[in-house]
Amino acid sequence: MKGQKKWVALAAVLLLVLLVLLVLLVLLVSLVQDDPSLTEDSSVSLGLMLLEQEQGLYVLAVTQDSPADRAGVFPGDRIIASQGMAITHVNQLERLLDSAGESLPLTLLREGREQQILLLVR
Repeated sequence: MKGQKKWVALAAVLLLVLLVLLVLLVLLVSLVQDDPSLTEDSSVSLGLMLLEQEQGLYVLAVTQDSPADRAGVFPGDRIIASQGMAITHVNQLERLLDSAGESLPLTLLREGREQQILLLVR
């Protein structure tokens, strides 16, 4: 009987932890949907979900087989510049894309190192 009470108490604690995690997940999803600094590029379908930060555009997600995926962009990368111009806002990237021809060179920060890629946009 004593061992059975321990299991019931453990199950109750685990259920409580799962409930807390579920609430946190719901809050996080609502923040992502409501935060204007979290944007999915809509002007040109690059397949990126980005978070604007002072140090550049943080890549949250990359759509499979999108231009960004084919260029080698990965979640966790930070888009920091293009053609020597710092990028910290999605609208800067959109303006560069609008004026770009077939491709746009981007500077990424990946694991603390800068990396150059060529994003085919058309």
